[in-house]
Amino acid sequence: MSGLPRRRSNGRKSAPFDKQLLFILILGNKPVEISICCKGGTRVTREEELIERLMKEDEDFIKIKKAHIEFARQLDELEKKPFLTPHDEMEIKIIKKKKLVHKDEMEKILRKYR
Repeated sequence: MSGLPRRRSNGRKSAPFDKQLLFILILGNKPVEISICCKGGTRVTREEELIERLMKEDEDFIKIKKAHIEFARQLDELEKKPFLTPHDEMEIKIIKKKKLVHKDEMEKILRKYR
């Protein structure tokens, strides 16, 4: 999680697992409030809960998410190669663009449900 902005708490030291924790995530200059609910000792954000729900209920989201995961797998395979041919480098660029398009489509669906 090194590429993610740091989270700042709202000043509370800790909360029991049955309570909700509140964090502020700084994205650029814009603070974004994130609530985290604790389930069985594991912190799960509302965003993750929404994604879990959509993975069960929304066929379009499922299809897009699976394609996004497949592109990530393809990228991993290509990037594991010790040497990349010019064709491999071009393929990586194409896959990254396709993966980004699918991520944008997932974000559009998520925005409808927020």
